[in-house]
Amino acid sequence: MLTYIDAMLAASDEFMCHRKGIPSDQGYHNFLILSGRHEANGLRVVSNKRGQGVVHTIGALNGGDVPMSELGPLDTKWKIRDSVKGYITNVDGTMSPVVHQWDRWASEMSRWLDSAFVRDNFIPGERELFDRPPSFVEYDPATCTDMPWKSAHRSSCAGLRAEHHDWVSSPPERRPAKEACCKFGGGIKTG
Repeated sequence: MLTYIDAMLAASDEFMCHRKGIPSDQGYHNFLILSGRHEANGLRVVSNKRGQGVVHTIGALNGGDVPMSELGPLDTKWKIRDSVKGYITNVDGTMSPVVHQWDRWASEMSRWLDSAFVRDNFIPGERELFDRPPSFVEYDPATCTDMPWKSAHRSSCAGLRAEHHDWVSSPPERRPAKEACCKFGGGIKTG
């Protein structure tokens, strides 16, 4: 790794593109790979086309160098985001293992990321990804009883907020809060 970094710094000192106002980090990477300098330094570096390797870099698709006529959504324009599950795909349609510079698409990706990584016990494909938290429903405690419900963060329905409606209880039940808790319209109804 230090050999790679030393080569990057040497290329930066040699060409000084950054002093000319040229975004240059990717250019240095490309130059070192294509010129054979990495091989000369004893490094084996593999470069894949976008969407064909382990790391899928998507930032430049929304960059300042892309003409306005070429900009568009990841799913319909670039066809690299699964429109249902939200994840970024490689050109062969498989899920990209690593997505670099996803933050350039934060507004488009945030709904999926919030669902996938912020919620408790999320399991892809077991529920809708883009649902919005409902408000609590009014119920009569005399005619509705919460089912047993416990997760790593809460021990009952009582402590759940509206945005927790899609949390799932810990095994073995794996019961969605919206089915177990009266405040979400679930629970056991009597009378």
